[in-house]
Amino acid sequence: MHKLYKAMKIKDIWRKIFYTGFMKTLIRLYIFVVFVIVSLNAFGIDFSIEDVRSIGMGGALRSSAYSTSAVLLNPGGISMAKLYHIDALYMYEHPFESHLVGASVVDSITSMVGVGIGYFYRKIRRSDVEMQVHDARLGISIPIANILGIGITGKYIYSDNEMKIDEDIQKPPYGRELNNFSLDAGLQLKLGKYLGLGVVGYNLTNIDTPVAPLSLGVSASGAFSSFLISADALLDWSSYGRLAVKVMGGMEYFLAGHFPLRIGYSYNDGRKAHSVSGGIGFISKTASIEAGISGDVNEPIGEEKDIRFIVSIKYFLY
Repeated sequence: MHKLYKAMKIKDIWRKIFYTGFMKTLIRLYIFVVFVIVSLNAFGIDFSIEDVRSIGMGGALRSSAYSTSAVLLNPGGISMAKLYHIDALYMYEHPFESHLVGASVVDSITSMVGVGIGYFYRKIRRSDVEMQVHDARLGISIPIANILGIGITGKYIYSDNEMKIDEDIQKPPYGRELNNFSLDAGLQLKLGKYLGLGVVGYNLTNIDTPVAPLSLGVSASGAFSSFLISADALLDWSSYGRLAVKVMGGMEYFLAGHFPLRIGYSYNDGRKAHSVSGGIGFISKTASIEAGISGDVNEPIGEEKDIRFIVSIKYFLY
């Protein structure tokens, strides 16, 4: 009996040691995983590149994106308006110290096939991270019966990233370089004089990074006299480790035919962020200058509030 009791006591001691060690291991693993998630989410920059009209309208516009807007939002719109435009833009994003410069050209006059070319460079430099992202793209679009535009955009993306964190958690998407080609494909459909629909797939080669997320955008818009209203939804599979949805809506009004006034709202399920936006500009027969701003109105989970400011200058050859 004494031997049996002694054996049971020894067994209990080993069991305590095992469970105590096992629980400590679980706790350490949990802390490590949380640290990884927080480290990445704290750097939750929205890497999307939008033009000045879209930012002013909450990120919407995929069903009514023409000119250089179509190079960024929906290649199907490149051929939906006869024009030849050159655009230069600058965007600043706070508090991520992100600077973006870019230029694009769209020609849908000299041939039946509309062509758009763009190059965009983003630099982020903070105490914990330094990133440089190059984005070059070529889009083509074919109009069908003046009611449907079908287009594709080939993109080359190069990212040189350096995160000043533990090497063990320097993992994709931010802790590695990108040197990839990808593809966008989209269409725009005009239903009569007032209504428009748009569908576009982004980064269809699935690079699997928030720098170029695999996503699908759908949009509907209505144009009435001097008003344009657009409502969009974006399904994102790459930025947050799960399917996240962003809903966007905005309105544009042309005052006196030359001054666009824009307001918008968006909700990003991935960041749990509500944002409002606005924009203003002056458009003449030969050129335009426009500005837009958007900002979070609540504190996103694990992040600081994001504020974007963008300015764009366009020259109209035709």
